[in-house]
Amino acid sequence: MKKIIAHKGGAYLYPENSRDAILQSYDDFTCDGTEIDVRMTKDRVLVIMHDIDTFRSGDKLKLIRNHTYDELKNILVRPHRIDWYLQYYENLTSRDSIHDRYNLQLLSSVKHKRSNLITLKEALMMLPQNHELVVEYKGANEDYDAYETYQRILFETIAPYSYKNVKVKGYDARIGMYLKKKLGNVAVGTLVNRKTITNIDYPFDFVSIQNRLLLKQKELYQKCVSYHNCSRDLYVWTLDRYQDFLSCSRFFEKYQTMPNIITNNPRVMYKLMRLHDIFGNQFEEQTKKVEMQKILKYPM
Repeated sequence: MKKIIAHKGGAYLYPENSRDAILQSYDDFTCDGTEIDVRMTKDRVLVIMHDIDTFRSGDKLKLIRNHTYDELKNILVRPHRIDWYLQYYENLTSRDSIHDRYNLQLLSSVKHKRSNLITLKEALMMLPQNHELVVEYKGANEDYDAYETYQRILFETIAPYSYKNVKVKGYDARIGMYLKKKLGNVAVGTLVNRKTITNIDYPFDFVSIQNRLLLKQKELYQKCVSYHNCSRDLYVWTLDRYQDFLSCSRFFEKYQTMPNIITNNPRVMYKLMRLHDIFGNQFEEQTKKVEMQKILKYPM
């Protein structure tokens, strides 16, 4: 069975990329791994944060690169995504969508909680041996003076934990190739969207690609999974609904395999992946026979 990776540090239950979200995803048996986003502070500390600033996530507005870690560490990460997901789940009623009441209860129980920022080093230190951590580096081009410092700090932070199940990816192919050369046994990949399709042509170990882009441009598949006849791993983001999974499974039926899935809802994707393993090419026919709410209650 392919891997299921919790998107943005397991943001489906706790604030994205927060300490609680990451630790929760480490303990979640439905997650094979966790994806996190990394930015560098003014004093060269790598913190886990998706955006350039804390406007969307924090209780105070601060630009990450303009503040030290000490100035940022007490910011409470608010659960902005949880309210969105509550509304999202409540509005899903058709059998081709995911409507999981158990998730609604979980979301409701934590929707008012806040959490703290966490550094990349802390996340690496606490990473269980059997759990994959996918580190996405961000913000390298936002401070050209610190470009070389940024990639060096990335290397120095990750290298001591290279014996763990760590992978690194990003849009910037130059940093990716630098890390691939320096980190040795750590798998280094690239992110591919419409603006960075040429990244596929670099000898990265894996490719992470938007689901919609891959389905629209099917000729990209062979380029994603093969480089000079060497196979490489494929991650697809972001799959959250039954319909997302179904569209992806249709596409990959002819290749007799599914990609690794990056999702905001690993619990649901886990069940769908298990059902896909059981039913194979009959997955769509079998799962459309009953309401998705019932399918998601099957014991796994």
